[in-house]
Amino acid sequence: MALVLERLTWKEVDELNRDECVVVVPVGSFEQHGYHMPLNTDAYIPYKLALLSSERASGFKLIVAPPITYGCSEHYMGFPGTISLRTETLKLLVKDVCRSIIRHGFRRIIVLNGHGGNFAPLQIAIRELKGEVNAVIALVNWWDLVADVIRGVRESKVMHHADEVETSVALALGQRVMMDKAVDFVPEPFS
Repeated sequence: MALVLERLTWKEVDELNRDECVVVVPVGSFEQHGYHMPLNTDAYIPYKLALLSSERASGFKLIVAPPITYGCSEHYMGFPGTISLRTETLKLLVKDVCRSIIRHGFRRIIVLNGHGGNFAPLQIAIRELKGEVNAVIALVNWWDLVADVIRGVRESKVMHHADEVETSVALALGQRVMMDKAVDFVPEPFS
């Protein structure tokens, strides 16, 4: 069973052996994903991957923090429903979440990213945080974890937004995907 922070009581968290724990903070975005996938896809994928990893972890407890659903998506604001954070807001939010986790005694954190536009701000936030806290914090893009598999199965030459790879992963993880609306879709120029 996955160890999900939002489902635990404060007492259950207090009783966890911090030396046996790694906390995963999924970070995504809320933006268009073609005609066939919901706006939360970039947050859904890392969250579901973290839950599956927590269920299968051995040798340590993988605690899944609530996902940070919003990210840096200004380039998709031309698509209705997109909600974007400024880069500084995302950096401050991630730093505050990690500081809270560390303040409760956890010293190992994985920030699991699901949106390319978040990567640079997350790198900066984690670099700044490492200079002020006593903790190990890693930043990982979910697609980097499976890059070899992706190269072996994808038909397209490159990965792009809402493509066959992201669509296939979303389908495999139970995301709502409307395949009847999936097309070879490259978004219009950024707004």
